[in-house]
Amino acid sequence: MAAHAIEAALALIATAGLSGLGGVVWGARITTHHDRAERKRDKRVAAAIELGKAWATALFAIDTAISVCELGCDDDTVAALIFQAHRDVSNAVTSSIPVDLLFGTTSWSSANTNAVRDDAREALHALQNNDARAARRHHLAASASQSYLVIVLAEAIESTGTKSDVARTFHEALKVPEIDPARRPSARAGVVRP
Repeated sequence: MAAHAIEAALALIATAGLSGLGGVVWGARITTHHDRAERKRDKRVAAAIELGKAWATALFAIDTAISVCELGCDDDTVAALIFQAHRDVSNAVTSSIPVDLLFGTTSWSSANTNAVRDDAREALHALQNNDARAARRHHLAASASQSYLVIVLAEAIESTGTKSDVARTFHEALKVPEIDPARRPSARAGVVRP
């Protein structure tokens, strides 16, 4: 009888030990999964903020070049501003690579990034041809596409389960007010809305 009690006690101890080990492994797995998901969200937020800032810089450079062209400044000044705007657009396109990798190349984010890029390049092309009016039109289209890009990125981040304060931080970092979906301007060709 004593042997049977010892076997039962050892079985109970082994079961408790395995349960404890299983709990530790399961807890570590959940923590690791959660940490991995948080790191992915952090990367998405950082990439989205970087892209938004890069496009804002590029669009401001294009606007400056258009304004100087409209004022009729010398060709060397306009050429230097166009060169700087080209560099800023290239930097923004480079900043879009992490967004494409993290959000997907067929996502709304990627489609809106492409719309901003295409309109910005068309504005620069018009400037190189001394057509400030066409450049202004393309710049306005790129600005509208960039606004949609910010909205789409914020919604994509929120849909991944990111806390609302992180999405709010994203909007504050870009200084973009939250837009009620019912009040969004109508879409034009080339601007993709969710």
